[in-house]
Amino acid sequence: MKKYQFNEQELLSLFYDKENDMRPDMTAPYLKNGYVCATEAHILIRIKAETLNGEYNEIGSLNIDFPTDNCNFIIGLRDLKTAIASIPQIEEEEKVGKDIECEECDGEGEVEWEYHDSDGHYHYEYHDCPKCQGDGYISRVKYKKTGRMIPDGDCPIRIRRVVIKAEFLEILRKAMEIIGVDEVRCVHQSSAQPCIFRVDDNIEIIIMPCLAEADYRIEGRNAE
Repeated sequence: MKKYQFNEQELLSLFYDKENDMRPDMTAPYLKNGYVCATEAHILIRIKAETLNGEYNEIGSLNIDFPTDNCNFIIGLRDLKTAIASIPQIEEEEKVGKDIECEECDGEGEVEWEYHDSDGHYHYEYHDCPKCQGDGYISRVKYKKTGRMIPDGDCPIRIRRVVIKAEFLEILRKAMEIIGVDEVRCVHQSSAQPCIFRVDDNIEIIIMPCLAEADYRIEGRNAE
């Protein structure tokens, strides 16, 4: 099978969070059932492994059931750009530092205190850790404004029957540009299941919808 020529690392890095301390399986791309996948839990890409050039570790976890097709219409790259350009702008913020667990309490926020009374009995209670004051962390991620204005990623955009956050549609847009396609097919929509965008027979992008009212929309066009 012919290999893709796009930058697969740049593409896959759009979909996972390498600093996800809670879900270590989601901090890098992985191999699953013949597909290379990358996800941060709300948006996922899967690509047939035989079409890629890199090597990826197979994992046994993250079993995901993909729903069957229930629709078939086309979303164009221009449609995405137009919708994203129309939503409100907010000031960009960037992360400064990272979350660091307190070693004294192992991130629990509490430590055991011992009291030895005059009768020789020991008593134990749990109280807030004196090092982190019960927070569980000695350092937390902070955010600072960059001075740049960017589209509000939380803004909901309706695509026919479902509503999706703008930040995820922006990832879809970037992915389409890296892959080098002008349109994708939406092949599944449901308010309670992932929305599936099929790039071709080898690549699918899956996005979880949200429950919200949307003032902005992408209609798309019916597939032939």
